Amino acid sequence: MSGHGSIPAALLCALILVGCSNKTPRAAKRAQGPAPNPLLATPVNFGLSKLDQFGGPQKKEHLWTVLWNSAKLHPDTEQFDMDAVNGMIYDHAKTASRFRSDTGFANRKTAELKLRGNVRVVGVQPPITLTCDEVDYDGKIKIAKARGHVHVDGPMGGLTGMQELWTSPDLTRIATPDAYRR
Repeated sequence: MSGHGSIPAALLCALILVGCSNKTPRAAKRAQGPAPNPLLATPVNFGLSKLDQFGGPQKKEHLWTVLWNSAKLHPDTEQFDMDAVNGMIYDHAKTASRFRSDTGFANRKTAELKLRGNVRVVGVQPPITLTCDEVDYDGKIKIAKARGHVHVDGPMGGLTGMQELWTSPDLTRIATPDAYRR
């Protein structure tokens, strides 16, 4: 009699022990996800080259083009760190302005372009020139934020001594951050 009662109890104990084990074969491995790819963590160096950024609903709208003398791509974040930068910002499929800077950072995921050091942006029509220490351009919302020793020259005159101004891609709309938001 004790043989019939002890088999199910032994089976139940075995199931409980296996179920509580910290070694669950396939299910545990699937929950952890794939192993990280070591190649994605390795930066890739580039010489003279360029990068075109597209956006919009079908990723067909040309947002900006950046060229550089040397760059490093961080594949895991899709960010480029660039030296001796120049390029174009587009609006409605036309070149709205041209730029240059000592260094730059381009993020493929966010469509952001950051220009640093001796930044010069020139609007194509009308010819308006903006110089400053740094510009952050968000291609998705089409706003450039210029900071540090901001100076603007155009057909209507000049503006100097500002610490921060926001502008449209073609530099035809320029204002302080508070005024631009209105």
